[in-house]
Amino acid sequence: SIRKSFNLVWIRLDSEEQEENDDNQLEEDPQHLGDMNNISASPSSISRNGMSFRAYCDCIKQLQDQINEQLQATDEDADADDFRSEGFEINFPTCEQRFEEPALRQLRERRAIEETKREVAKKLYGRNLLLVLENVRSDEQIPLFRFHDKQSLIVTTTAPDLKNVDWKVQLEPFCS
Repeated sequence: SIRKSFNLVWIRLDSEEQEENDDNQLEEDPQHLGDMNNISASPSSISRNGMSFRAYCDCIKQLQDQINEQLQATDEDADADDFRSEGFEINFPTCEQRFEEPALRQLRERRAIEETKREVAKKLYGRNLLLVLENVRSDEQIPLFRFHDKQSLIVTTTAPDLKNVDWKVQLEPFCS
């Protein structure tokens, strides 16, 4: 079965409308991200990679939570993961809210995203991962979630010209 061969993770990328709503909530409640370790509130600035640092951290938090749920479910099995003893925890870099030029913020957030991706890749190294990315809007989002060689990636999108994918399957619209 797929679940025995892979750590299966399903990540729903937020839509642009959701990010705008989050921005409005962030302005009202700067502690909106308080449940994630070491992340300070930062306005959502879409960087060259098609995603803000905050949105990327939300996605990685989903990955972390799902892997930890799987580890708890297999905790009693004799052949459970190496993650079992220590859990799967990501230390997110701090990305503070500052008054600065948007280009500087994008650069700082891009570095924070790259640092987070390196840590996730290190934690997932050697693990078979099947990652489903739902609602991808941009080619630049896909490489952010390619962590290592033993990973398979399935992408759902409405963008017809999406690059950075190995092959495409076009499904007929569902009619009831």
